[in-house]
Amino acid sequence: MFTTQLKKLIVSGTCLLTIGAASLSCSKKTPDTIIEAPSYFGSGANEASFSFDATIIVPQSSGKPTEESIRDSVKYAMRFVLGSIHENGSVYAGFTTKINNFEILDNGDYRVFYTLTGKGVFKKDLTSVKFNVPIVPNKLWSLSQGKCQPVDEETDEGNFWYSWTPEKGNCPLIKNEHWVKTEVQLTAMPATADTYPEYERLVIEKQLAVTMFFGASDHSNVKWNPMDPTSKDQGARSYLKMREFLVKTLGYSAREMITDEVRMTYSLREKLQLPFAEELTKVTANGNVRIRLLFLETGYLNDNSDTFHFILKDAVKKESVVMYDGHSGIGRNLNLDRIESSRNFKILFNPNYQLIYFGSCLPYAYYTDLFFKRKITDMDPNGTKNLDILAYAKESHFGSVENLRLVLALDNYMVRAEKTSYQNIITKTPKDFFGVIGDEDNSTAAPAAPKIKSPK
Repeated sequence: MFTTQLKKLIVSGTCLLTIGAASLSCSKKTPDTIIEAPSYFGSGANEASFSFDATIIVPQSSGKPTEESIRDSVKYAMRFVLGSIHENGSVYAGFTTKINNFEILDNGDYRVFYTLTGKGVFKKDLTSVKFNVPIVPNKLWSLSQGKCQPVDEETDEGNFWYSWTPEKGNCPLIKNEHWVKTEVQLTAMPATADTYPEYERLVIEKQLAVTMFFGASDHSNVKWNPMDPTSKDQGARSYLKMREFLVKTLGYSAREMITDEVRMTYSLREKLQLPFAEELTKVTANGNVRIRLLFLETGYLNDNSDTFHFILKDAVKKESVVMYDGHSGIGRNLNLDRIESSRNFKILFNPNYQLIYFGSCLPYAYYTDLFFKRKITDMDPNGTKNLDILAYAKESHFGSVENLRLVLALDNYMVRAEKTSYQNIITKTPKDFFGVIGDEDNSTAAPAAPKIKSPK
């Protein structure tokens, strides 16, 4: 069934890369330590652990170096590491550090020698990777004098880490003084096999509730009605592709949500720009399916993104499935901590089992650790028992079909109780290191799903 329904889909579009300026629930806040439990499956890519020794200079104002006091500096340095490899994979945001020694410099700052242990997603069978590791991460931008990034990219201090190229010919950054190249050995971590979404747990009171966000690809001159045939926005096209799949292929009924309904549903203030919103429904043997499609501004630094923040807050609290297709904002657009701080509210997560899909650039690195932490409880110290995440570990593109595969699997369960494994949803040829994490503790008591072919 996957073959016939997805065969005609076209994979195309523009990379979901945003260049811009710089980055209580019922769960517990936890420190940024590596979470070993979220396992990973992504055909063509593997999670691998690594450990390396490094040096970092931290200001004397931070006090005598401890793992906690150097945490923010090392975390910032790891962004530069991600920037040095992002075309080939991702590093997970959770990691541990161990201080081996430190010395006091003439100006009173500390040179700290530490060991970092972490993990990431890399091309399968890769045994080592070269990291560019900053020694003075907070000074790299000023020291670079604007000469250490691609000339065709708009770069500032906030996004310099993403595209820095310290080995560029005229770059004034000095190797082994400002940064160091380190070859890091990778140890492949076991991939999950024959794991399934816990379909039954997604259906609450005989309803599967889904919210899908589609962010605009271009933030200027956007036609905010994706149904407008003159719109050329890639985000609008992604919206239409999903809508057409649901309505024409899967038989959903669609209706546009009127202004007052949208405002009341999400408690939106009068002055907020409203999204284009539709509600799609289908009655099935296993209950009703209600899917909300929203096309709106999702860029953290763009005007009107506050509407997205309010609706996201509502979705993670109430929905069983949340799907996002849009720009990642290099880690800002779905940064829950930043959103809470800027909007002065708390984001509470649904305590039940949820499935979240991130269709953006590098969400494995930006958002997975952040979202799992919001689901942590005393009974679930890793946050994975009630959350599975599907995400890309490389730069992704508008127009990918992985979101359609997930929707089809959910529909197949609701219509005929057919359970498709994550491994079959992902397929043998996913784009951009697409994979699932958090599925290692799911029940595997499900009938084998029929084999499905990759979309052409």
